[in-house]
Amino acid sequence: MIPEKETDLKNFLLKNRISSFKISAINEEGSNRIYYRIKSTKKNKTYVLCITYPFVEQDDFIQLSKYLLQKKAKIPKLLGYSHQEGLILLEDGGNLYLQDQILFYKQEKKYKSIIELYKKIIDELLYWHSLKDIPIFVEKRYFDKTKLNFEIDFFFERLNHQRIEIKNLKIRTFFTELNEFLSDTKHEFVFTHRDFHSRNILLKKNQFKIIDYQDARMGLRWYDLSSLLFDPYVQLDFSIIKILFEYYLQKISLKEIDHREIFYLQALQRLTKALGSFLFLGYEKQKPKFISYILPTLELLLDLYAIVRFPDFIFQFYQKLYEYFKREIPFF
Repeated sequence: MIPEKETDLKNFLLKNRISSFKISAINEEGSNRIYYRIKSTKKNKTYVLCITYPFVEQDDFIQLSKYLLQKKAKIPKLLGYSHQEGLILLEDGGNLYLQDQILFYKQEKKYKSIIELYKKIIDELLYWHSLKDIPIFVEKRYFDKTKLNFEIDFFFERLNHQRIEIKNLKIRTFFTELNEFLSDTKHEFVFTHRDFHSRNILLKKNQFKIIDYQDARMGLRWYDLSSLLFDPYVQLDFSIIKILFEYYLQKISLKEIDHREIFYLQALQRLTKALGSFLFLGYEKQKPKFISYILPTLELLLDLYAIVRFPDFIFQFYQKLYEYFKREIPFF
């Protein structure tokens, strides 16, 4: 679908020196934004066009793009935008997701290649976590107790939508206490991407670009790292997760014994949040491809029980959800 105001689009691209082009839709993701690949027929070059609602000049995505590019972060270049028309032109970061590459490596049993690729990505993530002079609007928003509780409340609302009743009040209490621990100001807060997984990393010519960073905020470094390593889109083996977790720690001289528990507890919180997102996108937004990630998410949550201590009733809660959705999702 081309935007309703086709003339606006043509004028916008012409301002960015693209006079003759072909346009094709990019696979739909969880975002409300719509993305197209623009191919300049004269230059034989491709771009990515983001179509969103009209936005203010100080839009988070635009300001963060400028900041991250100035910091030489690995993101697609911002080539032009029109806030009145809701159009953003970006460098084409590639049409191969990290997810695609990792699933191929898994199929071919190229585990060393998986580890080496992830180490390169972790090096970049470490750089993001070290960033200074952070934009004020990012510095002012945190993964505080309110935000973490919102993510878990969103998950429970999705269960309600599925008519799954939670009778054990201890379950809600556990998550309240978990979020209080994860948001304690005694922990170090860093610049976090907020959604750092294999569908937000693009590969092209042995390079990678990170996308979907507009909701960046201050948080625990473990939020991003657990998003990357405990990723339902690829389901890394725990042996690989452990190697990569230790690699991250070694790069900044941290001891595993001091950070192991908080990393895995953050993974539990993050996976529960992701489960709520998949339920919402799959069932309520009627995007069926996201339903296929519900069981992998629950499998990762059940695996966590063997790694980090949390109450038996939480394990039983996830186990019952797994059994329920295994019956409900016909293709599993």
